[in-house]
Amino acid sequence: MRFLVPVFLFLLLCQPLISIAAPAQRIVALAPSLAELTCDLGAKARLVGRTMHSETPETIRALPVVGAYSRPDVERIMALRPDLCLAIHDGTPRTVIRRLHQLGVPVLELAPDTFEGLIETLLSLGRALGTEMAAERAADLVRARLAAMDRQVCAIPDADRPVVLLQVQALPPMFAGPDTFCGELIRRAGGRNPIAGPLPYPLLNVEEVIALRPDVILIPDMARAHEAQALWRRFPDIPAVRHNRLYIVAADPFSQPTLRSLDALETLHTLLYPGQNGQHPPKPSPVQQLVNATQNKEIKH
Repeated sequence: MRFLVPVFLFLLLCQPLISIAAPAQRIVALAPSLAELTCDLGAKARLVGRTMHSETPETIRALPVVGAYSRPDVERIMALRPDLCLAIHDGTPRTVIRRLHQLGVPVLELAPDTFEGLIETLLSLGRALGTEMAAERAADLVRARLAAMDRQVCAIPDADRPVVLLQVQALPPMFAGPDTFCGELIRRAGGRNPIAGPLPYPLLNVEEVIALRPDVILIPDMARAHEAQALWRRFPDIPAVRHNRLYIVAADPFSQPTLRSLDALETLHTLLYPGQNGQHPPKPSPVQQLVNATQNKEIKH
């Protein structure tokens, strides 16, 4: 009996260690933003698969492609023998997630659809990857840069905030409403999104855009972006056209919440408030396209 008591205590103390699962070693990211964030947290070497258009950082472009974000191929995924798949909640097809579960592959569903969601995604990823310290540092970075931007913007009266449209499809013209990540970028940068209605991404014709009188029109560098820019230049009654404030910007940081979206936010603020002194940063050289300084940077332990 005296022998059994120490053995029982030893097993009891060791139980928490035994129950902790090892971090995933073979990861398939089913969205470009999740592949990028995995690299940001120092786990790039554990990525074994990606979806189409997952191209940041450049070093993951050689990884096998398991299909498009909207149509990942389960057979291709299983061929890579993953021990974890990263999925977008309300984005990755439910049929794919259910099938992966049936085949015994853990799926971590994440929702980086807002800046707050980005913070939660970083922390959840950190726990799954065993990179909690890097995740906490990244989350603190997001909080600090958002707080700094909020301090700059809060003193600007609503009437002084420019009207901003962000075009998410060139032709026919489609724009981001206020209840989207693009809408959050506009609001946090100090702009006003004039779109109303229930649709997150409504189609607007030329007459509707003219009626909204945008001071700034942002066009991500997507297919036919220059055609869209040329279209609006035909209508000088639009304030954005009259004052030469049609900007082509990098698509990914404006549409997929990642750490690079912080650069997008700060650059957008500079575009909206050029040449301001004091609380607003001065405008650098004229910007037509967002240059992402952190594209190949990783957060180091």
